[in-house]
Formats: sequence, structure tokens, C-alpha cells
Amino acid sequence: MKKLFIVLVMLLIVTSMGFAQKSIAVSTFDIIGGAVSSEEAEAITELFISELVATGKVNVVDRANFDKVIEEMKFQSSDWSNSEKTAALGNAVNANMVVRGQIMKLGSKMYLSSTIIDVKTANVLSSAREQFNSLDDIFGLLTTFATKTVEGLFLKRGDIGP
Repeated sequence: MKKLFIVLVMLLIVTSMGFAQKSIAVSTFDIIGGAVSSEEAEAITELFISELVATGKVNVVDRANFDKVIEEMKFQSSDWSNSEKTAALGNAVNANMVVRGQIMKLGSKMYLSSTIIDVKTANVLSSAREQFNSLDDIFGLLTTFATKTVEGLFLKRGDIGP
């Protein structure tokens, strides 16, 4: 009986590890092509974080702490390709991954883009993109956008996305 109990506890622990949530830090979305103001980018980032949390698939690190660490590390937007700095940034805020996003304007079209980066390897784990015509359209597409951003984290090699 005691052995059965130990086996069940071990099985429960191993199973729960497979369902552990991922910890993500989110940087303020970059603005490309004058798509929006910096205040609007900040608001879009906050709304995106709310939608990420609503997916129930990730834990989001507190933005105030993340922004403070970015400032202390003097982290530049070009440093995302530097795996050592990205790893140090993620580790400093106790996150497994960092999400960076862009709000872009190309011609008359506008796009939201996000990329999830593994802090240990600087590999891109998942990404998403949505097109919109005006700033008024963003709120309506953030739920789908956040879901698309995180769903790549849960696909296995060989799986076909949505």
C-alpha cells in the first residue's frame, strides 16, 4: 500500500511538470514607421498582457520590475540578438521567455507582430502577426493575437498549426 502511494505521488509530480506554466516577460511594443504614439504602444502592450494572461497558458512577469531591469541593464532594442544579454535579462526577472512586439506601418497597412524568445538560447519559440487598418481595430484582434502568440509554445515538432 505504501509503495502504491509513493508511485501515485511520483506520477502526480511528473505529470504536473508537463503542465507547468511558462513564465514570460513582455517588453513594451516597438513602434516602426510611426504607426502609433509611444503612449498608444504602451496601452496596446498592457492590453496584450491582459489577453496573454487570459489564455491561461503562461504566467506574465510584472512589467514594472521588467522595465526597471531593462533600464538597469541599459538594454537596447538591438540587443535581442545577443543571447547572453537576453538570457541575463530573462534570468534577472525570473522568466523563461521574453516577448517582444512591434506595431508597424507599411504603406497604408498596419501590423502587430510578436516574437517569443527563449532566454537561455535566444531562439525564437513562437511568433504571430495580425494586420489591421486603424488603431480602432486593435482591441478586437488582441484576443486572437495573444492566442496565436502562445500556441506555438505548445506545438510539438511535426504538428500542424491552426
